[in-house]
Amino acid sequence: MALSDYQLRNALSYGGSSGEETVTYNYRVPVADWKTFIPAFGASLVDSFLGTVYFQNYTRPSIAEDDAYVLLSLTYADNLGRSAIVNKEDNANVWLPVPSTFEKPLEQAVAYKTKWNYDLYQLKSSSLATPAWQGTATDISDGTGEVWLWGKDSPGDDWKLQEVKTKPGIEAWVAPAFASQYHFWNATYAVVVAVLEAVATRVTPAQTFGYPGEWLVTAVTINEDGNRYKGTVEFTNATVWDHELYS
Repeated sequence: MALSDYQLRNALSYGGSSGEETVTYNYRVPVADWKTFIPAFGASLVDSFLGTVYFQNYTRPSIAEDDAYVLLSLTYADNLGRSAIVNKEDNANVWLPVPSTFEKPLEQAVAYKTKWNYDLYQLKSSSLATPAWQGTATDISDGTGEVWLWGKDSPGDDWKLQEVKTKPGIEAWVAPAFASQYHFWNATYAVVVAVLEAVATRVTPAQTFGYPGEWLVTAVTINEDGNRYKGTVEFTNATVWDHELYS
């Protein structure tokens, strides 16, 4: 069905300022397809009052789980205005290398020491000096629970605190990373949506800039850019991404 088939009766509103007149049309469209009804920026139609008008923007509908139809509002103006701004042609695209960061567990730091984020406890019935491995351990295996025990919190009344963690409250660190960003422009919203990838999926970008390893989609955005929609996908590189967490 055509968009006009979904137009609500007497659902027009006129406005405008600074020499520009606008009209907003309201439609009750199927929720599953609402994005496909958004015209390209600058698309024209003939309004009975203003004459030829040009599409400027839309109001994103609020969608409830049980909605079969939603209200979509499209605003047109009697001059091209922003629609005349052509920043990019349809299907223009570019890849950009982007320095990035992401958080990693403290235990994955190259110089990690257990004492950074673990306290060392000794049995109350014991009175030994702090062992040398407390300053060099990189895991909790030395704290067997017989006399010594590593812990982030008190293990109970039978234990006394021997050494306090040196980096309290810190469980992660910001690691350098590399990202590849894909930018894509088109006047039609649905076309831009179709080239985007799902966030948190493992996808190798077409442009890796020579970086080995695996890639994860970490950000996806759609913005209005002049008379085009601009889609951006960011792929972040790592030696390996957990295959159980990310498909």
